[in-house]
Amino acid sequence: MKVLSMRIVSMSNLGIIALCLFASICSLHAMDKPAADSQRGEYKIISTGTITGPAWDRITEFAKKHGASCFALFDIDDTAMTSVPPYCRNGDVFGPVLDYLEAQPNADELKKVLFTGLEYRPVEEEFPALLPTLKSYGSKVWGLTARGVGNLTATQSVEDFVHRKLTSDAVGVHFDQHDLKLHILKKDPERNAFKHGIAFCHPYTKGFVLRKIIEQWGEQPEGIIMIDDVLENLTNIRDELKKHRKKTGRPISFLGVHYRAAAERLDNTVNFAHVGKQVGILVHHSKYCPWGSADAEWERLGYDGGAFDKVIAGYAAAESGATQN
Repeated sequence: MKVLSMRIVSMSNLGIIALCLFASICSLHAMDKPAADSQRGEYKIISTGTITGPAWDRITEFAKKHGASCFALFDIDDTAMTSVPPYCRNGDVFGPVLDYLEAQPNADELKKVLFTGLEYRPVEEEFPALLPTLKSYGSKVWGLTARGVGNLTATQSVEDFVHRKLTSDAVGVHFDQHDLKLHILKKDPERNAFKHGIAFCHPYTKGFVLRKIIEQWGEQPEGIIMIDDVLENLTNIRDELKKHRKKTGRPISFLGVHYRAAAERLDNTVNFAHVGKQVGILVHHSKYCPWGSADAEWERLGYDGGAFDKVIAGYAAAESGATQN
């Protein structure tokens, strides 16, 4: 009985030892195995009508978490800044305006005056303060716009125009400067699509261009923030980052912010009569008339209906794409 009892005790001890060994192995395996979030990556898109409050908190918490390994990216139009004349926010209207100016004998001069005079401001007054806040956490803060590189006039590029408007006193948005090389244009491979801290994406998607930026940067970020008024751009970036994880096995967490403030807080109604007067003054006098002064200036100059009709003749096709009041 004594021998049997000793054997039972020995077997019990062996069982305990085996369980301890098993537990130790499991513990080591758990330490080596990445946590679920870091292994799969987090891909979240939130929607907000204001950059303040909960949205601000979510963005800054994400930036704090990832520190210097975070890219904070901003769309330009209707996000980082917006044009005061609402027709400039509507491609169906602004396109015909540019076509009309192109048809004038002094087209380059007129476009230069127009683009110099166009008024821009933040969608919300609080928005520009977000950039230095993110920089203070170590984030790389850049622009990512659907605009493409090119020339607005003979002496002014799209890249320089956008930078000048962003950094003006009226807007006050300053991106991090970097000499990143982004030669993605098949028609102009020598031209850098990254300038003044802004990636100019046309004709590619923002997700595609971001992937190229990550490749050029060399060191993969841990997290990416993208703020954009177009939801499709955010889902495109999210999908590209998932492809990147699948291809490389290295996830990048993503926080997309669908910023609806321009659509919900601004008056986006297009007054075609007002547009006609502003453009008419430009054509007749080669000067930019501020949006709020166009009616009074038109009356002061005393134009008749015939001149007015000629100025807005090219806008008929745009009426289906904008609201006329």
